[in-house]
Amino acid sequence: MCNILVLVSDAFAGIFKGIDTPLAFVIVRAANFLVFSVSYALAPLFTDYMTAFIGQKAKISKRIVHIMYAMCGFTVLLVIVSQFTNMYYGFEEPNMYQRQSLFWLSQALGIFFLLINTAVIIRYIDLCDKNPQAQKALLTFSEYLRVNMDSLSQTQPIPLETELRHVKHYLSLEQLRFEEKLHVKYDIGVTDFMLPVLSVQPIVENAVYHGLFKKGTGGTITILTEETDNRCHIIVTDNGVGFNPSEPPENDERSHDDRSHLGIKNVRSRLAAMCGGKLIICSSPNEGTTVVIEIPKQIKRQKSQKKKTNSPPF
Repeated sequence: MCNILVLVSDAFAGIFKGIDTPLAFVIVRAANFLVFSVSYALAPLFTDYMTAFIGQKAKISKRIVHIMYAMCGFTVLLVIVSQFTNMYYGFEEPNMYQRQSLFWLSQALGIFFLLINTAVIIRYIDLCDKNPQAQKALLTFSEYLRVNMDSLSQTQPIPLETELRHVKHYLSLEQLRFEEKLHVKYDIGVTDFMLPVLSVQPIVENAVYHGLFKKGTGGTITILTEETDNRCHIIVTDNGVGFNPSEPPENDERSHDDRSHLGIKNVRSRLAAMCGGKLIICSSPNEGTTVVIEIPKQIKRQKSQKKKTNSPPF
């Protein structure tokens, strides 16, 4: 939920920057405040989760969690102070974000949080030394977390292979957790195109939690890619509980999850803004759901042409 809030805030900051109206003035400042503050909040939440998890296997002090929450409160207070003093960042006419002299301090505090969480993870590694499956899960989770953190600063489309690697890390963790209840099939026919970061993973997560596991017995997720004359498609299908698209949102069980609804809405808006893409959802009760992401072919061609342009002459 925090990642989604940061991505949405960052998107609003980008959309309204340079627009000289009272509404844009408020939105840009509120969005930048949320990007900083919520990013800091991710660290203590992760520490809390890891210490609770490790506490099931070995004794670990909760003091570090209290320290992290206190530091989070302090860093958010500094962001509030920066709104009035331009300590981290300021705004120039017309409504443009600019880093200021103490911006490095905001990054240093982020590194401090990272070091604390690394110490917690090292404690977990000690417990994993004799458990190869746990070691594999830790490495996969570390990579999954790294991509999530990198996505906070990613403003350009990324290669499909990069997004699929993140999806595979996520599904690998879920398969360790749910074992035989989750089956995954890949049919990757085309990969030579770009798309916004975290376009496919939220769709897959939605299929896992709101499609398959509401079924009780689990099921299968299929991820395939294909191309037509003018578009590339990523298709995510699950054979879960499905829903009735013709019913009002308030009667759709999936819509009761604000995180799911916001995640889908965010993916759809970023696809449209960053590459002119579309997101189409088809579903039937008790049969499953299919989500199609459409990416215009010119995204692929533009990237290929750019590579050719930048190539040195022979």
